[in-house]
Amino acid sequence: MNQFEILSFTAIGAIYLLFFQYKIVDRGALILLAFLAVAICAYGIFRYRAHADVVKIHEDYIKQVVEKAVFGTPTNCEGLVTYYDKSKKSRLKHARLTFWWTILIVSIAILVCAIFLPDYITRAMPKA
Repeated sequence: MNQFEILSFTAIGAIYLLFFQYKIVDRGALILLAFLAVAICAYGIFRYRAHADVVKIHEDYIKQVVEKAVFGTPTNCEGLVTYYDKSKKSRLKHARLTFWWTILIVSIAILVCAIFLPDYITRAMPKA
């Protein structure tokens, strides 16, 4: 996890702590807090994908320009990036995206409940 993800999940946790710890009955505040969590999740997913695209562009440049210039023809080319692409077995990318999407879906569900079922949300909250 990078610092942005840690900050995002901390902010979402703080929002839901406010959301569920204090018995907020104001419908506007419920919707605003729920929407804020959804916005943070959506931005996090787009930011994560943007960084992944930048890394992919750098990898392609290294493979096509740098490694080709250093090692010669593409058949002989076996630099670090090419070797890593052939050998990687990491599922971290999928795990991170799954985690982000899960948080987003849960946040959207809470937002929908805050909009259409605010009484249900206030009843589900623990007694203050």
